Amino acid sequence: MKLRYFLSETATNLRRNLLMTVAAISTVAISLLLLGGAQVLHLVVVNVTSTWEAKVEVSAFLRDDITEGELATVRSDLSNMPEIEDFTYVSKEMAFNDFKELYENEPSFYEALDENSLPASLRIKLVDASDAEEIASRIQGAPGIDDVNFGGEIIRRLVQVNTLLRAVTLGMSAILMVAAAGLIANTIRLAIFARREEISIMKLVGATNWFIRIPFMF
Repeated sequence: MKLRYFLSETATNLRRNLLMTVAAISTVAISLLLLGGAQVLHLVVVNVTSTWEAKVEVSAFLRDDITEGELATVRSDLSNMPEIEDFTYVSKEMAFNDFKELYENEPSFYEALDENSLPASLRIKLVDASDAEEIASRIQGAPGIDDVNFGGEIIRRLVQVNTLLRAVTLGMSAILMVAAAGLIANTIRLAIFARREEISIMKLVGATNWFIRIPFMF
């Protein structure tokens, strides 16, 4: 019986305060839409920046006279670094084929080269792109290593941009969340204020607080 009464009261209140109801629903819908949009934007930025960072590699170029023992030592050292997710050995032949594939539309770039022109290397994939410079400095100068390349300033800028984008979108989400909560709270206050006389009368005749609140909750 009470449930039927509450539902009846809710329907009656909606009809009596149609304009206020439409305004309240619109406010809540817009608030949630903005909040959802900010969350989606943040997730997109995180996904895009993670994809960028996943492509960051440190390339350690090997000396032509590197020994099997030196190569084994370098491999062992890399395997023991927690900042490194994985690494791949690239032979001279593989490096030449990759170069040809990269410049397949510009044959003049590689016609004068042969399979021994490019150095063998280790392509190192990192857990966190921000560790690229540190890993490069630790590898540089190791026995059998001729040079190390990690992109330098480009990687530093990429990490800075990624960090900034994530912070900005996260901040926007937090601000919109607070704004949405404030708008919804104010909408409820306005609805209560618009019916203050009715609520006062209900209290005078002995209605409990929950009896008054429940129609507002539907």
